[in-house]
Amino acid sequence: MNTGVVSRFSLPTEIIYGVNSVSMLGSELKKLGGKKAFFLTDAGVSASGILEKAYAALNDAGIPFTLFDKVPVDPTDKDIDGMVSAAKKEGCNCVIGAGGGSVIVATKGAALGANNEGRTIEYVGGEDKYPNPSLLCAIMPTTAGSGAEVSKGTTITDSRTKKKARLLGYRHAVRLAILDPTLLTTVPKAQAVASGVDALTHAIEAYLSEKASPLTDCVALKSIEMMMGSFRQSVFTIDMEAKGQMLLGSTMANVAVSNATIGLSHILNGVLTYIYEKRGLEPMSYGMMHAVLLPPTLEFNLVACEEKVTPLAQAMGVITHNKSLSELREGIMESLDNLLTDLGAPSKLIWKDLSAEDIVDTGVQMGALSLDRAKQGVNVIRKYDKEDLVAILQKTLPEA
Repeated sequence: MNTGVVSRFSLPTEIIYGVNSVSMLGSELKKLGGKKAFFLTDAGVSASGILEKAYAALNDAGIPFTLFDKVPVDPTDKDIDGMVSAAKKEGCNCVIGAGGGSVIVATKGAALGANNEGRTIEYVGGEDKYPNPSLLCAIMPTTAGSGAEVSKGTTITDSRTKKKARLLGYRHAVRLAILDPTLLTTVPKAQAVASGVDALTHAIEAYLSEKASPLTDCVALKSIEMMMGSFRQSVFTIDMEAKGQMLLGSTMANVAVSNATIGLSHILNGVLTYIYEKRGLEPMSYGMMHAVLLPPTLEFNLVACEEKVTPLAQAMGVITHNKSLSELREGIMESLDNLLTDLGAPSKLIWKDLSAEDIVDTGVQMGALSLDRAKQGVNVIRKYDKEDLVAILQKTLPEA
């Protein structure tokens, strides 16, 4: 631990975890002052029937709600503004979300906008760039994925530029997160894989961040251990214990990364998302891009953190006794590769016409990547130059 570095750790969200804990939604919301709710979800979750207990819990607590079940994938600021208008029109004093990453983004954005004036996009670009805190907000994840229910930041897409923009601040954090593994029973396998890989990336990047602390390391390592031990079974079986471990692990991963910051896989993911949206290319899911980007970025970073290799190897199920650092690094990469292969995750990006140089140049132009090592930030544990990035990206590209 570097005692010369000042660290910060916060967890403003109350977490309730357990099978059928969704039945506590109404009573808990009422304790917090909820009177009328704006309930956000998407069409798939709405049609699945898994929210009936949540609706019943609200009815039992005497909390009326307006259901909006048309949240789009990757909502923009304009999408969220429409939800804000609806919530204000209905006179709601709290916002509920049940779904995956897109629903969580929409819910958090709507809760902030509904208690402020102006457009959502006006609140991005810094911390606490809004006069009023978010409305009372409760989230129930239906995937073991982003963990954004415990993050005090929300990443939305700017409808004008197609770039990712971030709402950020302690007063923006969700008040209540209910983690009920029964809500994971209808998630499609491909989405479960993509969401879980995103969560695993959060945990690994948090652990390997220069801003990591003993607090974030403890949470990150335990979440890696939990997810590595439950990921396969959670996706391919109905084992509620495995789903619960994966769900809690994904939330813990975001607790860690929210305090220690994201790393190079997330940075490159943002660049690639910008490229395919701006150029009208075929989209690739966020989590599946991490399945491709995490292995080469992890391999690149492991060289720069000798003291962290053994604990990471142990968390990933690698036998560490009498192993050299080189053997441990190989074991970590093998463990990750075996997991991704078993899950059927992709090993290459889908765009044949992109070059590594093009991706790097675009990232520099949009400000996501800096070739000035002094400006690369604490979330990059091993500083890079253009040749490093090109070498990483070449491992991810399909053959022309």
